[in-house]
This record gives sequence, C-alpha cells and structure tokens, in this order.
Amino acid sequence: MEIILGVIIFLLAAVALIMSVLQFLEMGVPFNNAYLFASKSEREKMDIKPLYRQSAVVLLMIFFIFFLWG
Repeated sequence: MEIILGVIIFLLAAVALIMSVLQFLEMGVPFNNAYLFASKSEREKMDIKPLYRQSAVVLLMIFFIFFLWG
C-alpha cells in the first residue's frame, strides 16, 4: 500500500513539474483566475507574461511539496 501511494505521489509531482515547465515556456493557458475569469476582450488587452510566471512558480512549489512528501 505504501509503495502504491508513493508512486501516485511521484506521478503527481511529475505532472506538476511538466505543467510548470510548460508555464515557464508560456505554452497553453495560464492557470490564473485573472485570466480564466476575464472576458475575451479583457484577455486581448491583458499582459499575460506575469500570469504565466506566477502559475509556473506555484506549480514548481507544488512539485517540490509532492517530491519531498514522496
């Protein structure tokens, strides 16, 4: 049971790391409420670079939490 839980935790860490790298590369949608809840016209006016960076840093922290927990 402990091995299965460890594998799941490491898989979650890997997913968080991949998502973080994609956010650092500014690929995909930024995982940020300011962007997700904005209207289409607001999104076009928005500077999304800081949103990508914030999302990437948070996902990187989540990776470290899962990695250390695993």
